[in-house]
Amino acid sequence: MRWIAMAALPLLIGAVFVGCGDDDDDETPTAAATTAAATETATSTVTAGETAAGTATVTATGTAAEDGTPAPDGGQTTPFDVKADPEDFAGNITVVDVRTGGHANADRIVFEFDGPALPAARIEYVESAVQCGSGEEVEIKGEAILQVRIDHAVGHTEAGQPTIDEMVDGPGGTIEEAIRICDFEGVVTYAVGTTGEQNFVVTTLKSPTRLVVDVLKD
Repeated sequence: MRWIAMAALPLLIGAVFVGCGDDDDDETPTAAATTAAATETATSTVTAGETAAGTATVTATGTAAEDGTPAPDGGQTTPFDVKADPEDFAGNITVVDVRTGGHANADRIVFEFDGPALPAARIEYVESAVQCGSGEEVEIKGEAILQVRIDHAVGHTEAGQPTIDEMVDGPGGTIEEAIRICDFEGVVTYAVGTTGEQNFVVTTLKSPTRLVVDVLKD
């Protein structure tokens, strides 16, 4: 019995050393490593269409699990085109949530999608909000209308149940409210009532995939 105990001793010592090695691998990452990981997860680039100022590129960096990334400065009032990612994306992706939030320098509206793909979109100021089916004009609060049109998208289930609200209240800064004016033939469109033709910035976030529009304050 004493021989068995002595023979088992090297195995126990080896197990202790292996356990210590695992603790080193699980060491809490440094702040720099944590920041780098968050940036890698949540950084996305959207290229605008050709405007008077040329082709604009905007990068959103922040925590992927939140919408609370700082609203960038700058922006534009001219139309902004978001490219699909991947570019050969086919079919329709479901919009599962539309929400707003307030920031120090902007009000934000967020469109969240069910899946990793990002559909193409166009964001622009329009003269009026019109229902895509009936052609009827829709009244909306605010002094200007920022239209967000998302292609290859649906806002309902296969059974026809809506996955997004028809009306979303704004934070009350630069966004008054948002009204869904289209969910038809692979197009989802919202009219966003704003306090004026304020500069806006378009970015995207991942995990989950989101399209973010910040309407900047003066």
